[in-house]
Amino acid sequence: MNNWDSLLLYPLLTILIITLYGAFLVHRHLTTKKQWSFIIQHFLFWLALSIILNLNYNFMLFSANINWKNIGILFAVSASFYATIFFIPASWITGLLNRRFWFWLSYLSIIIGIIVALSAPHQQVTFIICALLFGIAIASNSIWYLCFNEVYLYRSNSFLTVSLLFPVVIIANLSGANLLNFVKSIAQNQTLDYYLVFSLMLIFTVISCGLCFNLKEQKAYQGAFNVERLKLAKNFSWWKVGGILVILFFVGLIREFSQGDFYNFLLAQQTWVTYHDLNLVKKYLHLTQELWWIAQIMAGGLLYPIVVKKWGIRNAMMIAFSLWIVYFLLVSFTKVPELWLVGQLLNGFAFAIIFTIIFSLAIVWNYRISRRPVTGYFSALNAFTTFVAQLIQRAISTTHHGLFNNINVDWNLPVVQDDSFNLNNLHLLVMIILMVCLVITLLLMIFVFFTIKHLSGEYFSRENHDFDCRVLAGTIKPAEHLPGVTLSQWIRPDD
Repeated sequence: MNNWDSLLLYPLLTILIITLYGAFLVHRHLTTKKQWSFIIQHFLFWLALSIILNLNYNFMLFSANINWKNIGILFAVSASFYATIFFIPASWITGLLNRRFWFWLSYLSIIIGIIVALSAPHQQVTFIICALLFGIAIASNSIWYLCFNEVYLYRSNSFLTVSLLFPVVIIANLSGANLLNFVKSIAQNQTLDYYLVFSLMLIFTVISCGLCFNLKEQKAYQGAFNVERLKLAKNFSWWKVGGILVILFFVGLIREFSQGDFYNFLLAQQTWVTYHDLNLVKKYLHLTQELWWIAQIMAGGLLYPIVVKKWGIRNAMMIAFSLWIVYFLLVSFTKVPELWLVGQLLNGFAFAIIFTIIFSLAIVWNYRISRRPVTGYFSALNAFTTFVAQLIQRAISTTHHGLFNNINVDWNLPVVQDDSFNLNNLHLLVMIILMVCLVITLLLMIFVFFTIKHLSGEYFSRENHDFDCRVLAGTIKPAEHLPGVTLSQWIRPDD
């Protein structure tokens, strides 16, 4: 049975990871039914979207006999492109009205998109409409974090919020990819796959939408802190937010180029040259993706209890950047596929630590200024870097420039079986990309070392992190500060 991993191994791994994370949430004292309802709702929402993103990564929904070489079409069928457009309006509008507004709009968009996909499959117009609708849904990403932070933590602890929710999204991505492969392995019929996958997405979306009725918003905690509390906080300035966005821009590019098409092509081609087994290549690519996600789940869960409280923000980012450098050197100067699996763990862990920290800081500054969606700017830039990096890599390959001259690559399994293909040139290309990433990483380390104390405000102090954020949000009085207070023990402030 050649597809035993998709049928047995990864489904069991998915169940194990979900179970372990559920136990982790219990350990973090996530006990109320409404909190669990929120987590399950969030998971099912992103489970449906993760399948969409897996299908849309190649700028298409399943295979179709359509000419994708037109760069304009690549824009039109990318959900990330539309998400970039909608992220800022989503954060701004929900700040004025309510957070659930965009949730309802997202559910409606997904449902309509699924109906369109089922009604007119494999049509170019269908792909464009679906990408637009799914882009609207993706634009709700940062709103989930804001909503949880406002409803259950009263805007007090963005790091704890991100530590709880970021792994939920990554587990949903892992689950969606494994479910997609499971369905394809069972049916092995493209038409049946298509209808079964979109039907499952519809079921997940409807259940998540039903759970949304249990979500009770805290309107009083949306938007910026009041004047009294802002007096206790570090002063807001756009250059601080700009510094966070600069870090995000380069981190996003590094993520996409160190984990993108060219890198996956090298993984597949090196494994093919080593073993000459397409089935083994497919399994290897699947495993590398699983390790990338697992490392991020671990890093996200450790963000609050270890990274922030014990290491401190600056030390944690320095460690993460150092791990990235080790990863770049490992892939650049070795040609052992098994060793690159270790690199995947380093890559995923390093990225997740850096990303979750700067995203948490974006939420911190989001509550320091009225009607300026800082998290919207952050998420829009993140989606933009994702789209641009994917577009550049896909455009170079589809227009047959340089290494890809006279080569057509199937990005679902990027292997060239022609013995005349020069693997050394491919490795040189990836090496150049990773060396550029290494230089950027070194510059980011210098930038972060000298600026993070200003970019992070009062959150820079790891010893006083709990105390400062609770006093600032009004959730606890200084005399009531107790070490080790957990999520279920937060006190609602008296306004």
